[in-house]
Amino acid sequence: MDDMAVSRIDYCYNIRIEDDRTREVLFRLLQKCPTKAIYTTRGINYATSIYSRSKSRVVNVYDKTAERTAKHLATGSCSDLPQAYEQDIIRMELQLKVDHLKYMARRGVRRSVKNWIHMGMEYHYLNKLYGMFPKGDFYTFTQAALIIDSAAYRTKMKDRLKGFLHIIADKDMDAAKAEVSYNTYRR
Repeated sequence: MDDMAVSRIDYCYNIRIEDDRTREVLFRLLQKCPTKAIYTTRGINYATSIYSRSKSRVVNVYDKTAERTAKHLATGSCSDLPQAYEQDIIRMELQLKVDHLKYMARRGVRRSVKNWIHMGMEYHYLNKLYGMFPKGDFYTFTQAALIIDSAAYRTKMKDRLKGFLHIIADKDMDAAKAEVSYNTYRR
């Protein structure tokens, strides 16, 4: 195995979310995330998946059950039906293509299986993947407005922050970032 050169590596993280409504809301919220992150650009939006790519990486976050069901409907094959272990799974997948692997080889990480298939490397890249999505607490607009109102900001700043949240709710984070100043966005 030491003489093999890795040409692509896939890392994935699966999470089980049993409630259909929760999965639906999750994807609606994820669609509002920035379209450019971790050096990738998001392509077409789908109801149950997010696909983002660059020349050297591909990020795919999708509902495994919906993906298998769509595949079954397209092919008609019973083998394409979701298996029991795939039910209610959200999969976050990161593909590192040969361009990225060659880039890392120039920086001292050989393209050997031993260097790329271990928990440390998977942890490193999955942490980068999580950087695509905002972290923190998620509130309804009413709850967020109450938090903003109780903050020590001036009234004008409170109004700007609420306006910012309205833009995100109506459109997405890219539109909100384009419409407000950098300082308001960072707050």
